[in-house]
Amino acid sequence: MQVIQNCQIDPEYFEPISECADAVGMECENPGSEWPWNVISMNATAYSCGAICRVGDEMEHNHSAEELAMCKRLASEIAELAKDISWGAHSASIVAPSPFYVVANIGAEVPVKIDKKLIRRIFGGTIYPPAKILIEPLQERGEWWSYVIGGFIDDEEDNDHFLQTWRDMIAWFHKQPELHGQAFVQIGEDMLHEDENGACVFPRLALAITKAGSVVGLWNRVVEA
Repeated sequence: MQVIQNCQIDPEYFEPISECADAVGMECENPGSEWPWNVISMNATAYSCGAICRVGDEMEHNHSAEELAMCKRLASEIAELAKDISWGAHSASIVAPSPFYVVANIGAEVPVKIDKKLIRRIFGGTIYPPAKILIEPLQERGEWWSYVIGGFIDDEEDNDHFLQTWRDMIAWFHKQPELHGQAFVQIGEDMLHEDENGACVFPRLALAITKAGSVVGLWNRVVEA
């Protein structure tokens, strides 16, 4: 088995949610804090294996090259399928979702499902501690789906295309034999922490777990302003 242990910091991979780590000049609101006006730590970064951490954190990198390649392939495949999806019906900024993967170390425990503890772990402790994390099944129901269909426009033909694109994305996740625990994840929401943290840019993810315990899917950001 080929083992990857030389993962490197990858700013391009982190770019889809880099705005979530930007305090937009509001550091004075909470001097010395990692989260003065942002939901992801200002010190956050990511590695080429997808691992998210603070700059300077020591991390174990002991990945199967085959698992890394599979995660990249799956994430790229779903990102291409979902490139026309509008994430965040009411977002002030619309961008295409990007590939997401956090490759497990060899022999790591395989999670049964995606929960809040797992999300905070794969984000390396960089999520604002009081931030709400909402995790729902990747199905046509729940709060996240209501948010999606809230983006309908007047043109019926465009609505059909809009819905079909989302349905194709959901179906893809459930058709992959390598994946389980499919979920939609919302990190943070408008009025994050009243007057203490006025962040308005939040991560949104569609995820699943591989048989080796990696987490793979899509990530993006929404701007609630």
